[in-house]
Amino acid sequence: MRSSLLKISLLCAALGVIPAAQAAVEVTFVKPDQFMDIGSRSDQKDVLKELQKGFQKSADKYVPANQTLKIEVLDVDLAGRTQILPPPRNDIRLITGKADWPSIKLRYTLTADGKTIQSGEETMSDMSYQDGLNSASSQKEEFYYEKLMIGKWFRDHFSKAQASK
Repeated sequence: MRSSLLKISLLCAALGVIPAAQAAVEVTFVKPDQFMDIGSRSDQKDVLKELQKGFQKSADKYVPANQTLKIEVLDVDLAGRTQILPPPRNDIRLITGKADWPSIKLRYTLTADGKTIQSGEETMSDMSYQDGLNSASSQKEEFYYEKLMIGKWFRDHFSKAQASK
């Protein structure tokens, strides 16, 4: 096993391929059963997994590798509303662009070398989530609007940290 990893590392180095360091982000979902709207109970794990991916992707882009970001997600309200359909059909999520924008309440702490750089508790939301020039293909991504909102939040809060890197 070690031999295989060593060979892969040497091959990557020879080709000039250096894997990007992932930012250290720790996301905890606090009492997800009590979240305002996280879809049906059967979808809950998938929703949390996709939101986790959104946080990680944005952290990789905006948080320097020498820093650690701890996020506690306190509430989630997904874009749209769930429309319950009679069996055998699956429930669907209707996105109308009215009062159904996404929001995520969280508490966060950004640290480096054991010192807190930035912290706070706030609610990110995107009331105009359907106003942008979003391509139809990108909207097919699961939780597209939530991930877009997370990315904007990271850019607004941490892009200066990345620029000083």
